[in-house]
Amino acid sequence: MLSNSTGFARFFYEISGLMPWAALLCLVYGATVFALLGVVCYCLPQTPAKAQEIMSFILLPMMYLGCTFFSYDMLETPWNVAALSLPTTYLSEALRAAYGSVQPALGLKAIAGGGLAALLLLFVTAYFIFIRRFRDFLW
Repeated sequence: MLSNSTGFARFFYEISGLMPWAALLCLVYGATVFALLGVVCYCLPQTPAKAQEIMSFILLPMMYLGCTFFSYDMLETPWNVAALSLPTTYLSEALRAAYGSVQPALGLKAIAGGGLAALLLLFVTAYFIFIRRFRDFLW
């Protein structure tokens, strides 16, 4: 049974170029990043109306500089440095590597290291914002 499933995975990889474990890792990473961004954006302000302003302020640069629509190689010098601080850059480059259709601009070590650093920084930020906002909340 196991040999049939690995044979199917190998056949699926040869046809589509997709690495299933890498794609699953990208799915988990993306869900975690955007969940933590939601915690940061909605726990930081005092009212939900201001939270939408903060969400727009954070997500708009992330959409255009996060290498979603174009590769990291296409960015000019001041913008590619800013793109390295965004978690969506690492997600987009990891998806390019997982699907194998386009060669990623960053190496796999840079994608993994930068993605983990961005995730850790986002987690620490979300943790401190959550604690600051709900420290007097009676659970």
